[in-house]
This record gives sequence, structure tokens and C-alpha cells, in this order.
Amino acid sequence: MANVFALTMQDQHEEPAVSFDDFWVLWVRRVARKDALKEWNRLSVEKQTLAVVGAAEWRPVWLARGEMQYVPHASTWLHGERWDDEIPSEFRKMQAHQPVKYRGDDTPKTAMPEHVRQMIANLKAGK
Repeated sequence: MANVFALTMQDQHEEPAVSFDDFWVLWVRRVARKDALKEWNRLSVEKQTLAVVGAAEWRPVWLARGEMQYVPHASTWLHGERWDDEIPSEFRKMQAHQPVKYRGDDTPKTAMPEHVRQMIANLKAGK
């Protein structure tokens, strides 16, 4: 019985997993939500985290360009794992952070960078 209690207490202290709503609030072209959710559910937790971080990195690029018709549907972007696409050089300078890659370091693969958490919180609050 003590082991179950210990596991329950451990789970309460873990960082909450990223959600589809976190991804969707970052997405600038909100069409075909059902298709996007289907693709989201096919991803591992690690890839879901990478997708949210990637959406946060690409968001300022798409907004600065102002050409929403060229922003891919979320389902297409998720299916193609487009978070690995290189940010255009003219936009890399305007980003305060470096793209987050979890390969080869000690960072937990599902850890969400604080700047991305803050961006999601601001968008949810309507800021």
C-alpha cells in the first residue's frame, strides 16, 4: 500500500503534460481543429512538446508576414513534423531565445521552456 501512495505523491509533483489546447492557442490559423486533434493524438508526448515549442517559435514569423493563407493547417504541420523546419534567417534575429532541441542533453524530453509557458498563459488570458 505504501508503494501506491508513493507513486501517487510522485505523480502530483511532476510537471503537467502539454495539452492540445496549449498547442491550439499558439496556432495562428485555426481551421480544421478536428483534423489537427487527430494528428496531435498520434504524436508521442515528446513530439507534442516539440510541436508546442515549434509553434511558439513559428508564431512570430507567421504574424510578422501577415499572410495567413500561407500558414499550413495545423494537421499538415503536425503530420509533417514541421517544428523541425528551419526558421527563416530574417526572423531568427528577432527571437530572444534559441530553438529548443532536446537531443543529446540532460533536459527532460517533456519539459516545457518557461518562455513558451508564459506565451501560452498570455494568449489564454487574452494579452
